[in-house]
Amino acid sequence: MQEAYMREYTNQEYRDVLRNTSLNSPLVDEKLAQVYGKIRREEKKKKGRRMKKVFAGVSLMAASFALMIVFCAANPALAAKLPIMGSFFKEVEEKVSYKGDYSSRSEKLIPESGTEEGTEESAEAESPYVQTDNGATISLGEIYCNDMALYIGIQIKTEEPLSKEFIEESMGQWDYSTIGIHSTATADVAESVGLAFSDGLGMPSPYFIEGAFEDDCTFTGIIRIDASEFVEDLTPDYDGEITVENWDEHFRRIGMPDKFQYQLSIDKIFDSYTWTGDYDHPGEHIQIPECIEGNWNFTLDIKKDNSDCIVKEINERDENGFGIAKITKTPYEIQAEAILPEGESMADYFVAIRDAQGKPLESQGGYAEIYNIYQRDVSKVTVYICDYVTYMDECQAENWENLPEKAVYAKEITFEE
Repeated sequence: MQEAYMREYTNQEYRDVLRNTSLNSPLVDEKLAQVYGKIRREEKKKKGRRMKKVFAGVSLMAASFALMIVFCAANPALAAKLPIMGSFFKEVEEKVSYKGDYSSRSEKLIPESGTEEGTEESAEAESPYVQTDNGATISLGEIYCNDMALYIGIQIKTEEPLSKEFIEESMGQWDYSTIGIHSTATADVAESVGLAFSDGLGMPSPYFIEGAFEDDCTFTGIIRIDASEFVEDLTPDYDGEITVENWDEHFRRIGMPDKFQYQLSIDKIFDSYTWTGDYDHPGEHIQIPECIEGNWNFTLDIKKDNSDCIVKEINERDENGFGIAKITKTPYEIQAEAILPEGESMADYFVAIRDAQGKPLESQGGYAEIYNIYQRDVSKVTVYICDYVTYMDECQAENWENLPEKAVYAKEITFEE
């Protein structure tokens, strides 16, 4: 286990890395613009041919944390004995912010105990999904991918018990645990959309895992990668500033590809972030109190499963220019795409959704405007667009009943069962 280390960052680069920071959509857009701009500038320093790229793996926190990714040369994976184990999804799928019965839809990467594949003979085989380095074994047990997200079931086992502080820090203010990972990711989506990543360019990637500790040596969790994080670089030679206002001129969202290969490399595992410093002054720090370093490299072949996913094209607006373009519903999440009057910015508005009983849906962990619908009645929903400041000050949490009065737009949408 490595000692704590510190790294300096300027001004507000990591304002929203803190785990107790609210993840609100304007900040998502701002961080997306910042991180893609930084990645592009770094790429210009690299030698070799320039390729058209797709960036993936960005969430609000991931976008912030991606700025501190250290690009390192590929190392061969250290294959491990194939364990016989239960479903990672089943163990923790109701112990994360993005709850769902993923185990009922997942593709298994590692045989479960009690199955024909989960035999003593199979235990002697080597698996590319189980890798050990520096006293820690990381296993990727199963995957599930739909129109809105890719979910990866993961387990981390350490030879030595993790400290009491490590486990307690991971709990934070939630009813589940969150541990950090420092990672890089690439994806090949050529088969689906004719684009591919250029190896070694580096890109934003997952940086946290939600889940639970089984004991002081075992953490099981789920990584969620949002579909909005797959984007194409339209102007690779542009050397100017990337902002929220000009982001659409330089990048195009391609959505979740039907089939792609996803490569994930993890080189650090840690317990929490501690911010020290002043938001209004440079010299902010991110402190990682307890850290395990190693090299765990995985390649996953992903195929999207769109069963029970619905995309409703609405494309309606009122006399003031507010409206809904479309609404996407998967078995676990729902998201509405707003239409605003010309000249207005989404940074100034917030999209909220209520279920069939009129109760507010809860945001899942990474994006404030993607809502968890697991075990909720969403046969009918109401979508609201509200001024951002008004929503934050007067309509969220215990003030949710103010939303119909304060919203600038509302629309009821019914899903046929």
